[in-house]
Amino acid sequence: MTKPDPVQHMMTWGAMSSGAILLLYFLLVGSLTLPNPDMGIMLLLGIGIFGGLSLGGMSGVIIGSVFQHEQADVNVLKIQDRRSVVLLVVFIMVFFVTRILLILAFGIVGHPLVLSLIGAMMAAFASQHYLYRMQAWLKHEKPKRKNDQIPQRLLDSSLGENNTDYSVRSQQKMENKNH
Repeated sequence: MTKPDPVQHMMTWGAMSSGAILLLYFLLVGSLTLPNPDMGIMLLLGIGIFGGLSLGGMSGVIIGSVFQHEQADVNVLKIQDRRSVVLLVVFIMVFFVTRILLILAFGIVGHPLVLSLIGAMMAAFASQHYLYRMQAWLKHEKPKRKNDQIPQRLLDSSLGENNTDYSVRSQQKMENKNH
């Protein structure tokens, strides 16, 4: 399992979710007719996907900067402590930027406000998903060599102070050899 990259994760989620939201929106308001799609609507869909990709990249940079100074020392507790800050900052940033872009594109109307809220909620959901992926990576990261010590960031507090996943497995192997 490779370490998840916040920028790549958020850009992928941003492009996919903005594309799906806009496609559904255009279908619901009747702007997009499937047998003969209007090229103007398809252009707006492409611009929306690019906007989601860009906002996802900015959100990924925000997530990365929250943990950047302590990449070697990131653990599950630090992720849990900073989760609300990450979710709040990403939600607010995406909401305001999409609101500004939609006002510039369409003027002040009711539907783009809903699009801004849905986009911001999807960005917060994608951030939450990234933080869960990071926690899973921290729990499953293995040492590269047999004799490497497990770094402090991989300690699981539920095992106690002196026990790590590695030492528990070692003890189990020793017991199996003795029997």
